[in-house]
Amino acid sequence: MRLNKYIYTYTLAAIAACSVAHAQTKQSTTAPTAVSIINQANKEVIKNPTNAYKLASEALELSLSKKDKKSEAQAYNTLGTLYYNAGDYSKAITYFTKAQEIHKVITDPRNEEYTLKYLAESYNKLNKKDIASSYYEKVEKSSNSSSRKTDYRLKNSKIKGEEGKTKEAINDLENELKYNRKLDPKQKIDIYLELGNLYIADNKTQKGVDNINLALKLSNNAPNDSIASTSLSYAWSVYDKNNLTAQNFNTQKLALDTAIITNNLALENTANYNLGRSFMYTDANKAVPYFQRSEALTKNQPKKIDHIKAVESLSEAYERSGEYKKALEKYKEYIGLVDSIKESDIAGKLQNEILTNKYDIQESRIKELLLKQIEKEQAIRSQRNTILGLIFGISAFLILTYFLVKNIRQKQRANTIIQLASLRSQMNPHFIFNSLNSVNGFISNNEERKANRYISDFSKLMRTVLNNSNNPTITLADEIKSLEIYMSLEHSRFEDKFDYEIVIDQDLNSGEIEVPPMLIQPYVENAVWHGLRYRETIGFLLLHIAQKGSKLIATIEDNGIGRTKSQKLKTAHQQDYKSTGIANTKERIRLLNKLHGENFSVVITDLEKDEVAQGTRVEIEMPLNTKVYA
Repeated sequence: MRLNKYIYTYTLAAIAACSVAHAQTKQSTTAPTAVSIINQANKEVIKNPTNAYKLASEALELSLSKKDKKSEAQAYNTLGTLYYNAGDYSKAITYFTKAQEIHKVITDPRNEEYTLKYLAESYNKLNKKDIASSYYEKVEKSSNSSSRKTDYRLKNSKIKGEEGKTKEAINDLENELKYNRKLDPKQKIDIYLELGNLYIADNKTQKGVDNINLALKLSNNAPNDSIASTSLSYAWSVYDKNNLTAQNFNTQKLALDTAIITNNLALENTANYNLGRSFMYTDANKAVPYFQRSEALTKNQPKKIDHIKAVESLSEAYERSGEYKKALEKYKEYIGLVDSIKESDIAGKLQNEILTNKYDIQESRIKELLLKQIEKEQAIRSQRNTILGLIFGISAFLILTYFLVKNIRQKQRANTIIQLASLRSQMNPHFIFNSLNSVNGFISNNEERKANRYISDFSKLMRTVLNNSNNPTITLADEIKSLEIYMSLEHSRFEDKFDYEIVIDQDLNSGEIEVPPMLIQPYVENAVWHGLRYRETIGFLLLHIAQKGSKLIATIEDNGIGRTKSQKLKTAHQQDYKSTGIANTKERIRLLNKLHGENFSVVITDLEKDEVAQGTRVEIEMPLNTKVYA
């Protein structure tokens, strides 16, 4: 831990030092390339991260000047690695992501695999399991090595298990065993151990135990003695986590017997240490001899973590069994061991734990704070009545203000609702008056049978409009129904002037969506009366209703004569006609936005081509929900 802090400090210092550009134009033909600089930086990532950062920065600048994407990605990989080693995983992700963006457009399988691997590792360190899993899947697909593919698949399966995707993880590992004939002994052991863990987590205990036993059996024949020890410790963790106490004891005891027979001292130490841990919190007296044996087996390695752990655990076991003198002696020995290796990586971690647990310093600070608190309480006690009175007065004032503001807002809301209802009621006579004018004009110029049919359809429309206008909202389906009747009536009257089409997106559930009534109709009416009916040839009117994100968009588009020309042709009566219909609609929209904080809006666009009017487009935007609007 301490070593990582040093690396982090040096790296940040290097960032400040490298803020000035390093790359300069080289006259010599032997000038180093970006790749050679990166290779040198990679050699110094561990032993001299500060210089490695400087070199990687130089390589990056050179790559950018040469527009060499491949070396640019490699430089980002090196910078990401430095931050990863320093423990700044968020910054590491930033650089590895830059490298990955380049790999999307260039071919560099080896370095892309490296990038994806460290993206997965970085996200895993940040406990973002889902993202880490997705990158492990990508790196597995990109890898050309069967052995590395297996390692990535195993890591991904562990993440899936931690995320609760147990069955999926089991299936992946079972397939790996079944179809991959190139698994090395360690990979097989790791897979069986993880399968054991997953099956036990899936309540298939016996199957899990069988897999762990198979892994331990294979580990006894592994070429490296440490594999057997590591496997045994993993088995202990799985059984301990799942409270399989008896199974845990039998497994560790069997391993201990095997280690003694085969003279495998590393395995014997691990088994003794694990057995000691098994008894530590239930019967410390039984734990003591196991920890004693573990200490003895590792005594010739005083600076190794196994020996330090054995001494520390033995001290705790003595304490729990009541042998305080022996516990103190072992604890002193433990402290001495830690101090003797404080410059090593292991000691750095242990030393950091000791420093963060200096309870004497914390306790002294707490006592000081408590003393100051007592002094404050004594001073406050004499002023308590005054403060309580002040608090009461402020509270009463705030409560009164709250109710006053609430009352004002309620009145404002009620007034707005009344205004909206008034505007809706104004829409009815306006609409009926204009429709009756249409009926009158139709009867004057057409046959009686057509007039009767028109009046029949008009009566249906009136019933629909009158019913809808009594409600603050109606379903989109009802609004479309009334619009279809209205457009049909207008088309009947002006059939030689325009055709029309109503297009509703298939994804919209018009029976569930709520909209204010009569919000679209005035703009449709405006398109017919002021745009299309003045055309010399047949025009076209399109009503399109669609969803855009969380909004409902109603688009009314015509290829009429346009607003400018229409304005010149209007009579005084038509001027009033616009002000009643469109103006009322605009006021309704303003009040709806004020009342509900919603974003109703209308955008009117003049369509032109070569400065000649081609019609008008009206886009009405409203919230897509089922909220009731007053």
